[in-house]
Amino acid sequence: GEFNSMWSVSRPLLSLILLHDQYFLTLKEQIIQTQVEDKRVVFRKALDDVMVSVEDSLTSKNRDAFTRNLYQFAQSLKSTAAGAGPGVPTTPPPIQLPLAITS
Repeated sequence: GEFNSMWSVSRPLLSLILLHDQYFLTLKEQIIQTQVEDKRVVFRKALDDVMVSVEDSLTSKNRDAFTRNLYQFAQSLKSTAAGAGPGVPTTPPPIQLPLAITS
């Protein structure tokens, strides 16, 4: 189901976030800035919550916490999009990725 798909995505995603934490922070800010101004606080909180109780390790417990948080984030986006008014993007804009990520 949906949670199994989230599990499959979250495992490599956490590794990348931990490996390139500064890039993740930059990307998070870019996503927040694409939202209409009155929704930015909500998106910032939702994105911050993805990393709540997540430590800088790849233990099973930590991966599980990240997966739960990411699932909750996805659910909150769905509910926000379902109640979206005019001017609220329901799909994220394309994100510019660098050709090479360096630490």
